[in-house]
Amino acid sequence: HLGRVLPYPDVEHAASAARYQSYVAIYWLCISGVAMAWCAPRDGRARLVVMAAMLALYMLFGASAIGWNGVYLAEVARRAPAGGVGTATSAALVVTFAGVMAGPAIFSALLQVGLSYGKAFMVMGLPALVCGLRLARSTVRR
Repeated sequence: HLGRVLPYPDVEHAASAARYQSYVAIYWLCISGVAMAWCAPRDGRARLVVMAAMLALYMLFGASAIGWNGVYLAEVARRAPAGGVGTATSAALVVTFAGVMAGPAIFSALLQVGLSYGKAFMVMGLPALVCGLRLARSTVRR
């Protein structure tokens, strides 16, 4: 997971999993913002170097996050009531992968009703934005 790249080696050393994810989001925002600001000059070579560096960074994050399913299911199992681990993990996977099944069809429908790709991507990102804001808000209240 991303803990291999960020300061905390695992979520257990962070104050909470939600706070840790907030740190990850802020970290990504800062890295991407700085890289994109640096990319702003129209110099083609500088832009190519920045894009290559960002691609390498994204590959590093992707390689470090390869086990997210295991971490996710372990957390679901840890929070499940006694004797209910199977039910909790199967319910969590149904909800998680319902998006995998429905997402492309919804995106296609948004394109069919006339939205551009950019607007369709924004609409598809709204649930993640709402969930992220709610998680950030719940982290602050604790």
